[in-house]
Amino acid sequence: MKLNKFLWDNYRETEKGKKAIELFENKNTIALLDFIQKSEFTAKEKNYEEASMLVEAKFWIKNKKELEETFKQVYSYGQRLSSKTLLIADKDAIWIYERHNQSFDRSKYIKKYWKELEKPDEFASIKKLLGRK
Repeated sequence: MKLNKFLWDNYRETEKGKKAIELFENKNTIALLDFIQKSEFTAKEKNYEEASMLVEAKFWIKNKKELEETFKQVYSYGQRLSSKTLLIADKDAIWIYERHNQSFDRSKYIKKYWKELEKPDEFASIKKLLGRK
């Protein structure tokens, strides 16, 4: 737990961390996986948890095989927690998957490089997309 808090506190001070926090600040139910400890769940009934969006962070996703493995991991959590959005992030980019027909299609995603998100209009479009969940 202390290591997770240390990593979170240091990550949130980086430019990418500040952008990620700004993207998620309007969400009221988010579970951030991996090194980000913070998670907020809404209990609809006893022993039932839900998270509208899940974020899986990897340092570097080198190829499609690693992206597929990461997707499988976050997908299983997303199904169990009835998530509407899955977001995978690495040092270079983010991949956003939206739920359609009670599931996620691994081949349909929005990919944005962090460099692209430095443009105000690109950043605003992703923030709007994530904020409407």
